[in-house]
Parts: sequence; structure tokens; C-alpha cells
Amino acid sequence: TGQVLYTPEIKSVRSVVIYRQYLVFNGDALVSVHALADGRQLWSKPMTPKVAAAIKGEQIYVPSGKKVLACRLDTGAEVWSYDTGTDAHPEIEYRGVFCSGPAVHYTKGGKEKTFVFALDQKTGQPLWNAEGDNPKTVFPGFADMEPSLSMIAFNDEVWFKFKKKAQPPPGYTAVMTCFDAATGQVKQKNLAMNNDSTHCWNNKGAGDYLLYSKNMFLNRKTQQVTANGLVRSICGIGHIPAERQLFMLPHNCRCSTLIRGVVAMGAAEKEYDFGSLAAPAPVALGGKHN
Repeated sequence: TGQVLYTPEIKSVRSVVIYRQYLVFNGDALVSVHALADGRQLWSKPMTPKVAAAIKGEQIYVPSGKKVLACRLDTGAEVWSYDTGTDAHPEIEYRGVFCSGPAVHYTKGGKEKTFVFALDQKTGQPLWNAEGDNPKTVFPGFADMEPSLSMIAFNDEVWFKFKKKAQPPPGYTAVMTCFDAATGQVKQKNLAMNNDSTHCWNNKGAGDYLLYSKNMFLNRKTQQVTANGLVRSICGIGHIPAERQLFMLPHNCRCSTLIRGVVAMGAAEKEYDFGSLAAPAPVALGGKHN
């Protein structure tokens, strides 16, 4: 009907997650969990600014200063905490938390290396730590201006992408490394991305694909890249994968010529072989797929 059900009052919301019967708001320095049915706040907790909590099973993992906190999703009660200042690189601050199938992960970025850590989801005990190269190591000689790290955790793998903005050429340069989520073993190292491999939103993962840039798909098994230059999402949010579709919110800046409005890519009733298509077919919401 379009009737407004409720309007929770949350300041400075950076992301919203709907998970089972919960509505989770990540703010600038606060995580707030609400009942999805009526919007009622169940609990809230301070957290590190400009990052997001990670959810897995019945727990939520909250970045809090140097600590990673595991809390019950229903009550906010603390289950365990881990002090990242006691790991192999205590001098470096960590950047956010992510969940794979077997572990909770966080990263620390140094000048030459990026370090990835894994904690047991039930106990918080360290499982492994590994390292990957930054672009400055792989591409020596260019003056970096703006470093940025993206981490994408799948059920079986953990990928991180370290990009740096340099004076053109080459523009943006990015390097990706893939780790086995259970063991930390490097499965793919120094996968170089071209200067169109970055944009103003975080990378996301869906199935076997890394979603990045305006609308590009990297098959993490084959490293084949598929692109659709006619569609992109709104700045700051990017792709929204759900129910085997990709949703793009209305975008109205003039940085490129694009299909306007809310766009869904793919269709729930049809599986796409992305490897055999030039690009997934864009389908306007409410329209028919041909």
C-alpha cells in the first residue's frame, strides 16, 4: 500500500541491514538494533566511527576501539571480546570486521603490506594471520595520494583490495589478494586491476562474483571480468545484491550516459551464465524480461 509503518530516529546512518527479524543501523559511532516488525529499538552500543558491524548466525561483531566485540543479536549482551593490540602487529590500527563461513576477520594496513586476521566466531581465539602486498610494492615508482582498503568475505574465501590514487597516469591502481577463509593460505596474489577498478562505494560480493566500479563483475574462480557500462548505482551505496538480482538505485549525476531510474539486473526466475554473456541484461523493475 505504500503506507509508512514506522520511522526509527537514528542520526548519521551509514548503512542499514535487514537480517531475519532485525533491522540493524550502522551510524557514525553507534550500532543500533531494532525489531523489524515495528521498528522498536532493542539495544544500541557505541562503536568505532565510519565502519560497520558484521552479522553471522545469532551474533553481531562490533568494532570498538582496538577491540572486536561479539554480542548477542537479540539483546546486545557481550559474548566475548578480543584486543587487536595483542596480535602480531599491535602498532597498526585495524579497519572494520567481516565474517566468512568459519571465522571473523579484520585487517590492518601497513606501508608495504596489508595484514589479514581470523578469529574463531564462538570463542574469539585467533585462528590465523596472513599478509598481502600493497600496490606500492607491486607497482613501484608512482606517487600515491589516497590509500583505501576494501575487504570482501565470502563463505570460503577472503579477498582484500588495496587501491591508491596516483597522479595520472595511471590514475587509480588496485591490487587484490585472496585467502582461504579457514586456513589463511594465499590462493590468489597480486591480481592487478585496471584504473577503472575503483569507485565511490565499497566492493561487494555475491555468489562467485566481486562487484566493483560502476558495474563490473569479477569471477573470483576464473578472474574473468564482465562489464555493463550502461548501468550504475547511486554514489556512496553502489550495487545491492538480493535474491539473485542486482539492484541499482536512481542515479542522476552527469559523469556518464546511463539508464536512469531504479534498475534490476537479471531475473529471479532465470539463471545467467555470466561467462557467456557480454553483460547481464538490465531489466527495469516491474517490466518483463525478454
